[in-house]
Amino acid sequence: MKMGVVCKTHRPVMSLQKYKYSFKGQDAVNFLVSSGTVGTEEEAVRVGDRLLELELIARLTGKGVFLSDNSLYRFVKKLTKDEAFRYATEMSKKILEKDRKYRMSTYKNCFTGSEFVDTFVASHKVDRNEATQTGNAILALRAIVQIRGDKDFEDETTSFYRFKLVCANFRD
Repeated sequence: MKMGVVCKTHRPVMSLQKYKYSFKGQDAVNFLVSSGTVGTEEEAVRVGDRLLELELIARLTGKGVFLSDNSLYRFVKKLTKDEAFRYATEMSKKILEKDRKYRMSTYKNCFTGSEFVDTFVASHKVDRNEATQTGNAILALRAIVQIRGDKDFEDETTSFYRFKLVCANFRD
């Protein structure tokens, strides 16, 4: 499904929030049916529900099933703790953590999501979406921590992060 569903930036009606690398549930249903992957829309909804259950996609907006509203989703990358630690260690050697200012505050020894994404894209030859998914997976496993910003790892925002490699029990 990942290769057939177009991910782009969505801005829900009456919202200031933008969701990068997202797709509408209806678009996923249409793709699954039109590609012949499933025979009916009901089967496509069951596939989507299963992907949610397996945490291979994540709901960004809405509460209904794929067909009942314009809910937005994104693909989720899964990493083991060892993989997250390896990526974080590698990236910590390539990204300079430094003090950042945002409005009236200074955040010590951190990096931006864009710095991570730019560096990951260059070193792993992936697109920005894949690099952002990797950042989210590393954040979820706490190999990096968020210093300022929304709850998800984001590219091209004023979110700041810090590598958490000094934690003695990270790999437990």
